[in-house]
Amino acid sequence: VAKHQLLERMRSRENLPWEHPRLAALDLQWSDLRPERSVLARLVQAGAVERLVPDHEVAAAEHTPPADTRAWFRGQVVARYPGQVAAASWESVVLDVPGAATLTRVPMTDPLRGTREHVGALLDGAPDVAALVDALTG
Repeated sequence: VAKHQLLERMRSRENLPWEHPRLAALDLQWSDLRPERSVLARLVQAGAVERLVPDHEVAAAEHTPPADTRAWFRGQVVARYPGQVAAASWESVVLDVPGAATLTRVPMTDPLRGTREHVGALLDGAPDVAALVDALTG
């Protein structure tokens, strides 16, 4: 909400279309979590936004994705098969399966799939990345 409000204020104040590169740059800058570069950190310091989650919960979430979202699957795949993860994003994990001719993209477009409840047993039964891909596609 805060990011949208900030972008909307900038857009309105400067009469910019949503596609303007300055808005895109601010949108990208919003994702920078380094305290010295963070737009959100500056807004918090100015008292312009209210923190809903305490710092210790944010720090814990850096290493422990929520079990009830696709982030759990992505985090588990990265932790369990680090040498075979070629790339990871919000909506997919790309795996380098030994012996495969090409990289394997595992789409994760539904934020509510990939939860511990949904795929925990599948991951527990996959001793390596090849077994995981077989389980997902079989």
